[in-house]
Formats: sequence, C-alpha cells, structure tokens
Amino acid sequence: MTRFRDRADAGRALARLLAEFDRRPDVVVLALPRGGVPVGYEVARLLGLPIDVLLVSEPGVPGHGAELEHRERLYRGARPSRQVVDERVILVDDGLVSGTTMRAAIAALRLLLPRSITVAVPVGSRPACDEVARAADRLVCALTPDAFDSLGAWYEDFPQTSDHEVRELLRRGRAPRFRGLPS
Repeated sequence: MTRFRDRADAGRALARLLAEFDRRPDVVVLALPRGGVPVGYEVARLLGLPIDVLLVSEPGVPGHGAELEHRERLYRGARPSRQVVDERVILVDDGLVSGTTMRAAIAALRLLLPRSITVAVPVGSRPACDEVARAADRLVCALTPDAFDSLGAWYEDFPQTSDHEVRELLRRGRAPRFRGLPS
C-alpha cells in the first residue's frame, strides 16, 4: 500500500472512487474540520459539488459546545449551515483511527434527515471502518491497512490544518468554478 502525498492527493483519490456522484444536484460534501476539509474540498472540486463543514461535539470532551459555536462563526461567518433534508451527503474526513468522531457526526447528521450518508475517507483502521460502515449507509475507504499505527503514517506531508486554511477552502468551494472529474 502506498501513502498519499498530502490531504489534497487523498481527496483526488477519493473523488475517483466517488465518480458516480459527479455533478449530481442532490449531493453535497460535508467535511469534518479541520483535517477533513482539504480532503473534502478536492472531492467537491473534482465532482462539481457544493462543500460545507459539519461541526460535531467531540465525544467525551467537556465544554466542547462553546468551542463549536466559536468555530461555527469562524468558518461560516454569517452564512447559515447547509440544509441537507433529502440530500445525499458525502461525509469526509482525512482518516479513521477509532471512528468515534465519525460515528458522532453520522448520528448528528441523521437528525438533519439526509436521503443517505456516504462516509468517504482516504485511510482507516479496519476496526474503525467496520464500526463506521455499520452506522453509515455506505463507506468508501481508499486504504484499509492491516497494520495501522497512526493516521499521519499514511501521508508523506501531514501538517496540522489551520483555521485559516479551512476558511479559505470553504470560501473557494463556494465559487462556481469547480470543474468536475477529467474524462
């Protein structure tokens, strides 16, 4: 198994695996910040889909709700969150280690009544992928290595994603110039 160059490279690999969603009007990409946003941005850009973030409380982290409100304002400004009722959602992160955060995201997303939830990650541990596959309607995972020590081991370049980068990618993702997959 090879590693991804960076999160953008991982997003391009996922976009190829999600080609059936190309330019579908009933599909939206929701990315988990922060590391999932660069991955989700590439998926959305290549498939010609809208992108937004899905902020969820970190399971077991007390006081995380105030942090969520702060990040919501930071990432979206005055823009409301995306309504996903009866839409097909591609829920993206940069990988699954335990799957706990992704399962919390799926549970929160189910309350918004999407038509379906496809979780898309570049890499994941086998146990986490098994758990998430049971919670989602579909799981797309490019790599599921037998030995999974850390998420960063599957990327050549794995820096911390900054809030500034998240805001910038979301801003670019709202522009009408996303091009779709090359034919």
